[in-house]
Amino acid sequence: MLVKDYICRYLEELECQHVFGVSGANIEDLYSAIFKSKKVSVVLSKNEYNAGMMAIGSYISSKSVRAVLTTSGAGVLNTIPILAEGYSSKLPFVLISGTVPQNLEGKGAFQDTSGAGDTFDLSKMLDPCTHSVFNIREASEIPKAIIQAFARAKKSKRPTAVLIPKNIFNMEIPSHIMKEVHKEDVVEEWPLNFELAREFISRVLINKNESPLIILGEDLIHLKDLRNIQLFAKNLNGKIALTPVAKGFYDHLDSDFLGLTGVMGHDDVNAHLKTCHDVIVIGSKMDMLSRFSMEADFENKKVLHFNSEIQRSNLKSMERIEVLGDIEKNIFKLYQDFGFHNDFPAPAHTRHELEHTHHHHIDYTSAIALIGNELESDADVFVDAGNSGAFVIHDLKVRGEGLFYVSLGMGGMGNSIGASIGSAIESKKKTYVFLGDGSFLMHGLEIHTAIQHSLPMVFFIFNNNSHGMCSTRESIFLDGETGVNNFRPCYFGQGFDRIFPEVQSFEVNTMEELRFTMLKTKHPSMPCIVSINIDNHAKPPFRTFNK
Repeated sequence: MLVKDYICRYLEELECQHVFGVSGANIEDLYSAIFKSKKVSVVLSKNEYNAGMMAIGSYISSKSVRAVLTTSGAGVLNTIPILAEGYSSKLPFVLISGTVPQNLEGKGAFQDTSGAGDTFDLSKMLDPCTHSVFNIREASEIPKAIIQAFARAKKSKRPTAVLIPKNIFNMEIPSHIMKEVHKEDVVEEWPLNFELAREFISRVLINKNESPLIILGEDLIHLKDLRNIQLFAKNLNGKIALTPVAKGFYDHLDSDFLGLTGVMGHDDVNAHLKTCHDVIVIGSKMDMLSRFSMEADFENKKVLHFNSEIQRSNLKSMERIEVLGDIEKNIFKLYQDFGFHNDFPAPAHTRHELEHTHHHHIDYTSAIALIGNELESDADVFVDAGNSGAFVIHDLKVRGEGLFYVSLGMGGMGNSIGASIGSAIESKKKTYVFLGDGSFLMHGLEIHTAIQHSLPMVFFIFNNNSHGMCSTRESIFLDGETGVNNFRPCYFGQGFDRIFPEVQSFEVNTMEELRFTMLKTKHPSMPCIVSINIDNHAKPPFRTFNK
């Protein structure tokens, strides 16, 4: 079997319905093989950066590792920021890149990254932002490399990369190699401190006069069903908080929900942390964004921490018990051991009557409240970094029934666009995307891919004609503004109306116009673009901005 056909067949065996990328000379043979497949389809992105984010979005929706296919040179180099995002956020995909034919390595070939001659070594460049890099030199190495690449990505929750010279795609894999290859074993870690965790939970249940603080974290994004985790928290009579990346993991209308932790967090969380004795952290490394303003109060708490892998604690506490291993299995075992029940009624789905205003200027909080009031309870939501993202993360109320994703590992601007498209291609669900104009100007034309696939998506562009976060920092910390972060006015709604006439696009200047727009975008059969023109002097809800 030829290498290109083996890779295609393996993707079919994995039930990998979609692969993402951009074609080119040194990957075209693999694309040709996959285009013939009836089980795998190619999503052709506008650039490799967004292909990587689409693969991440697809993983978030399906919990299955996807592949990104790129050509050599600038093609594969465009994926490095997203490899770094995937690595830091623990969101896996497999990068398969073609490289120059072996007989041209070190001989001045176009896009040579072999390290031979006067060239740089691509594999060394990718190594720090991947779990594993497989640099293929012979066709016989392919089966083991491809199998291990997917297995290691799945286990480590980090990207892997396979680099294949163009000439190898059309080589035959020796038949004896096909018979010898085996899938890589995935060893389950046995949880530590489980008995201490039981004692901790028993003590919490006995002390009915106090509610522990239960923090649900970003690692829960890998679970297909969060119901047992949510019920576990409910049975402990706890008060629930979420790290910023975990915003979508609990119903914000539940009476026990306090809000978010950290830099974009809510005061109710910090107030409860000050008074409680016990804290349970489920699936979070509590990075700086998640723990900001909370560290001093953690020092006199007893903490039970559920983690999927050993990681350095970012919090000092009086006592800390760490339970390692499969979080879902460990929580479910405790759930069973204590005979917890699961008949809590869900809060009623209510709409709030919002004040009708005719003000010319729209403020973030009012706009987000209006939009949130119209969101379906199970809608998927993707949010970009920046001022608009900070307001959405802080103010938007979600029901915990759909996806909520914000790309904070590296905080790359525009990441929400590719991620949301990859997710919607997988799920076909109504999907809302929140971003600023700076992010849109970086990656907004990738919306063309959403149009190509007729996805039911609504893109909200908060247009303040600036890199808002940079402008805000300049005014707060640098005693004024140079104006370098401000743009000439743009009108994205009007622009998209010209570029893509079949797409609904709206230019919104008042709350009344936004209210009308929400009605018009209720049942989209194609992407909708809503450009909300907003003042650029609003200070986002970052605790670091409170001087």
